[in-house]
Amino acid sequence: MNIKNTSIIIAVIVLAGGAYFVLRPFNNQETFPSTGVVQEFTLTAENFKYTPNVIEVNPGDTVSIHLNGLDDGRGSGHGFSISDYKINEDIRKDQTTEIEFIADKKGTFTFSCSIPCGSGHLNMRGTLIVD
Repeated sequence: MNIKNTSIIIAVIVLAGGAYFVLRPFNNQETFPSTGVVQEFTLTAENFKYTPNVIEVNPGDTVSIHLNGLDDGRGSGHGFSISDYKINEDIRKDQTTEIEFIADKKGTFTFSCSIPCGSGHLNMRGTLIVD
């Protein structure tokens, strides 16, 4: 191996190590243990909207969502996704989908429909506030 190749390899290693230390704080989100408090919400999914479309809880609360499907979208139903919490559930007409998780991350998170359901699909969103 010649000096030029060795220099390039060392430069790549140094840059990768530097990037790790610069970007590491963004991946180090504080997590909160369970408080034992359960916050229950009943939501409906229909016509490209969730009602209510804002959920607010405290860090560490257990969030229990009873999600009722009132229509079938384009026949495939709707979905409910909060990517930051790795939640992705299907919602069907005239059925209730139960979702439960611990709000262990502080912040404002978007929930959205994860199944293409028609012309208003991209607007089918809501907000989870953990503060």
